[in-house]
Amino acid sequence: MKMERFDPQNSLALELLTQLHSTRDEGCPWVFPARTGKGHLVDLRKPLQRALDRAGLQDVRTHDLRRSYASLLANAGVDIYQIKDLLGHSSVAVTQQSYAHLQQSTLRTASEVAARTLEETLRGVAG
Repeated sequence: MKMERFDPQNSLALELLTQLHSTRDEGCPWVFPARTGKGHLVDLRKPLQRALDRAGLQDVRTHDLRRSYASLLANAGVDIYQIKDLLGHSSVAVTQQSYAHLQQSTLRTASEVAARTLEETLRGVAG
């Protein structure tokens, strides 16, 4: 049984969805209508591939976008538990194994934070 998910919409997503909504045909209730004019879009692979082709991007899969999103969050310092929830993972272990590929610069920054904290602590003890 799938768990119910909360999907927080950020301001950029909301702005883009609002723009898309305003360009749809009069009387169409869907933000992503089917090309046939009946119903809504179900499979995003073909439209995504067309967009990637227009952008000149090759060998990009839908899952690559998800992985990039998670990596951006991790590199920005977002808590792994929040990333887990945003991705809808069942556990943090899944998130850690699959997505949170921290860049070396992010790890270096974290190490510097630890060094500064230790240095300040030692100064406080010695002073």
